[in-house]
Amino acid sequence: MSALEGSSLDKYLRTCQAKRVRPNSEVVKYLSTPKGKKPSASSFRLKNNYLGDRGAEALFEVALEDLLFEKFSALDLSGQGLRDAATIGLVELLTSCTNLRTLDLSDNVISNRAGRLLYRWALDNPKVIELNLIGTRVDSSLRRQLGVLLAARATENDLTFLKKKRPPPEEQSKKKTKAETADERRFTLDYAALGAKSSFDNVKMISINPLYKVKEGKLDKMKELTKILMADAKSELGCLFYQWTFNTPKDDDAEASCREGYMDADSVRTRFENLNFDMILELCSPISISIHGPIEGLNRLKLFFHKHPLPVSPEYFATMEV
Repeated sequence: MSALEGSSLDKYLRTCQAKRVRPNSEVVKYLSTPKGKKPSASSFRLKNNYLGDRGAEALFEVALEDLLFEKFSALDLSGQGLRDAATIGLVELLTSCTNLRTLDLSDNVISNRAGRLLYRWALDNPKVIELNLIGTRVDSSLRRQLGVLLAARATENDLTFLKKKRPPPEEQSKKKTKAETADERRFTLDYAALGAKSSFDNVKMISINPLYKVKEGKLDKMKELTKILMADAKSELGCLFYQWTFNTPKDDDAEASCREGYMDADSVRTRFENLNFDMILELCSPISISIHGPIEGLNRLKLFFHKHPLPVSPEYFATMEV
């Protein structure tokens, strides 16, 4: 990249002009604000204020040269229309962000090409504890590997940091974006998608109910981990519902259970082929797992789980014909 002269704002405006892209109003506002008056000295949030690929490249080029993001601990670039080209430039910029701990790239058009670069960046930077790729084209197995990596790093202090980083309640309750609404619709149990008129007609559906004993002192970490697991399940098109529940808010004798529903046996196999139970077993001890569905689907899953064993031998319950 060639060296630019002038203030960061001047550089950004000239770079936008060279790339023939309109300057982003929020970026201009941020660069125009004196350092002492910026809303946050530790984070940069541009959630759903569309940059686009070329607009992002202009910002990243200036940010790298002037080290604009050097001291940030949190960076939110969700819903920016970023593609692989801009994300590759972002990874170069991230090398200067030595204090960055959380990065939100959800709802961008990012594929596995950029996803692998982001994974390597997270792997090489032990301070990183959150990298949100929900709503991207990065496949679930890569995002699952990333979730395992980051969950293994999380300490009690990290979980406190993540809670403080989240938007205030009034922002969380604002109108949902189209992407969030569509994501919820896709994750909602939809019997029409199964070609069924009612739940009684859904002869292929498989439900799974694991039960775990939470290890002493691990309840808070387990609750944080389940949020990651539930977010990951949303990317599985064959997953109809996935919800963790707890029997007590206290550490003593806490148990965790998951209600999982899948379109058919093949959807279960897709979900469990790459599922790593290590992060769950670090926090819990398995008590039981029950699997419910049609006998044909159960027989296929018995063969599958014989090759891919679960943490505890499952019990199988065949549905009755009505």
